[in-house]
Amino acid sequence: MSSIIKKIYFTFIILILAFPFINSSDRTDALDLLTKCEQGSKQLEIAVRNFGEIADLDDFDKGIAFINLGRVKIAQTKYLDSKANFDSYLNLEYNIYKSLAGRYIKRVEQLVDETSNELAASISNEKVLKNFETANAHYENAKMQLTTKHYLEVVKILRLAKRFLLSNYEIVGKKIPDNYAKDFADSNNTIYTAPAK
Repeated sequence: MSSIIKKIYFTFIILILAFPFINSSDRTDALDLLTKCEQGSKQLEIAVRNFGEIADLDDFDKGIAFINLGRVKIAQTKYLDSKANFDSYLNLEYNIYKSLAGRYIKRVEQLVDETSNELAASISNEKVLKNFETANAHYENAKMQLTTKHYLEVVKILRLAKRFLLSNYEIVGKKIPDNYAKDFADSNNTIYTAPAK
């Protein structure tokens, strides 16, 4: 009987001594997730504000609420709870990008069609042609990423495609048309602000 009590006692002591290390690991994981969520939400906000629909904006707001609650749980040293909130945000982030990815594909396809028609007369300029080729290569790459469900990559790649397409206007000495202003802001990772009337 005494050997059983000794084993229980030693197990209890080991658990008490190990608790700070377990807790420290959860704390580190929670803080790492917080950083990932904060950085991710800043990038996601640009895409959502520029091309998101009402459902995307609502989900984004819910995601921010998860991040804020995760911060509260860290302050309360409830690291497992904070991690659960951050995981909920990351799940929402993935689904929002899924919603946005198809819209980005359609928008860039439209931009390729329109800008190639508008700038066809300048296609003999090697830089213009190279930009069209690069933009189309990014577009095709994004479509592959869509099939493999890498939705964040779809958005990132298509922003690059937009940048190449729209830079052609500068090369040929033309102003970027106003109807591409939101795309220009988006391609530069900024939120579009409509000019004051």
